Amino acid sequence: MTKQIGILVSTSYGGSWSTWEKPEMALDQELVKAFEEKKEEKEIMTIAEKNWPEEYMGGLMDCMVYWVDEGTKFIITECDGAETLILEEDLNQVAK
Repeated sequence: MTKQIGILVSTSYGGSWSTWEKPEMALDQELVKAFEEKKEEKEIMTIAEKNWPEEYMGGLMDCMVYWVDEGTKFIITECDGAETLILEEDLNQVAK
């Protein structure tokens, strides 16, 4: 069985989560676990501020967790704060 990795993606307009600051914030598994366990906002923010003390927290509470197989290549794009997860397998345009 392949190990699954949670990716945090802020899907609402306004402030984004990882695309405005550090891309590695999307892979914070302690925060992924807190979201999956439906922790209270205060507890989620406490974890985020501990792990990312210098970063903007604007889009955190709008995040959704997407599960992918470990080793999956991806990018997160952003438009007006809304982030979109794009997996390598989603890319279908080829320059010819």
